[in-house]
Amino acid sequence: MNKHRKNYKVLKYFLIVSFVIALFIYSFFHFSEKKLESIETFENPNLPEFISKNLFFIKKDEGEKSLFVYNLDTQQTEKILEYEQRHFVQIDEKFLGLLVSEELKNSVRLFNLETKEEKIFLELETKDNKGTIETVDFYSPTKFAFTVSNFHLDSFEDSRYEFFFYDDGEIIKLADKQITHAGGGGIGFIYNTTIRKIIKFSPDGNKLLYSSPQSYFSLEPFARLDYRIYIFDLLNNTYEVIEDAYSPVWLDNQSIVYSKIVRLVEGNTTYEEKRGLYVYDTTTKRAKKFNNLHQEAYFPKISFSNWQMLYSLLHDQEGIWIYDLATGVNEQILSCGWEPEWITPTIFLFRTLEETDIHEMKGVGEARLFDIEKRKEILLPKDVERWYRYKEYILSQF
Repeated sequence: MNKHRKNYKVLKYFLIVSFVIALFIYSFFHFSEKKLESIETFENPNLPEFISKNLFFIKKDEGEKSLFVYNLDTQQTEKILEYEQRHFVQIDEKFLGLLVSEELKNSVRLFNLETKEEKIFLELETKDNKGTIETVDFYSPTKFAFTVSNFHLDSFEDSRYEFFFYDDGEIIKLADKQITHAGGGGIGFIYNTTIRKIIKFSPDGNKLLYSSPQSYFSLEPFARLDYRIYIFDLLNNTYEVIEDAYSPVWLDNQSIVYSKIVRLVEGNTTYEEKRGLYVYDTTTKRAKKFNNLHQEAYFPKISFSNWQMLYSLLHDQEGIWIYDLATGVNEQILSCGWEPEWITPTIFLFRTLEETDIHEMKGVGEARLFDIEKRKEILLPKDVERWYRYKEYILSQF
């Protein structure tokens, strides 16, 4: 009997130890797949990049709003057309894409800068709850993507949000989701700042990014702040979602750089914490972190021409930095400034920060240019500066 008891105890201990070892092995391999690898440098994909020294802006001209262009080389301003809207996209040196909102209809149009001719690609009636075109991005004069919202205050069940792809006359629906809720005293998506609302084609035009973290609308069940990035595969008409992410840019045709954010809860308070910049590969489905960057790094902007990445640190941190993607060299270029945008391979646009009376917070100052080679700030004409200071109304300028 004692021998049987002893064998039973040995078997019991053996099974327990085996279970613990098996659990450890499973946990190691299972969770190690989710670990974020560190990265330092990237091989330059040598992708083409459209570079323009024209800054488009809108101002009142003899009582009417008009679209103007300011050339950085000549420092001259030219009127393009009378234009009441705030949404335009520079496609190339010859064409502008326009999103025109009228009382009973929206339209996506193409404007020829040389001939001054305008072509209507798409019209959508807004009466009878047929929807509103919210945003658009052009890959070429005949290839663009756009979103349509159809919001019913009296019936959330009938409210929809749709993504479309227009390719040389053919319209393809990419996604059609129910809008489940709205909050914050209004429709957040419509008035959201486009600094963080992004819809952008990949360099080869085969994929599409969408991100709108301040939206009250979500492609999935409602989230008041929708920190998600949607990557559409236009060749296969599929999409994937990256959670707790925003402010994405294309690194190449397969990968993106984005900002990571998490929500932390302490008692009845929920707050957000930045977690730095990451790279996501749509082929391997893996994310990697820039370990040598500040946790508050966000708003990355990549130039394929010089293979460098601009980014800023949140508000009162340490200004604007340049990361050399080929060498891994990380350099502070401005001690005070935020949310930079490449204009040319050596010049970027940024906004200064000014002290406010609100809890020692800093607010938006002036819009300026910075020449990297000369290490010099460049002041803009008053009308141009004012437009880019409040460029949240621009749909997609860069």
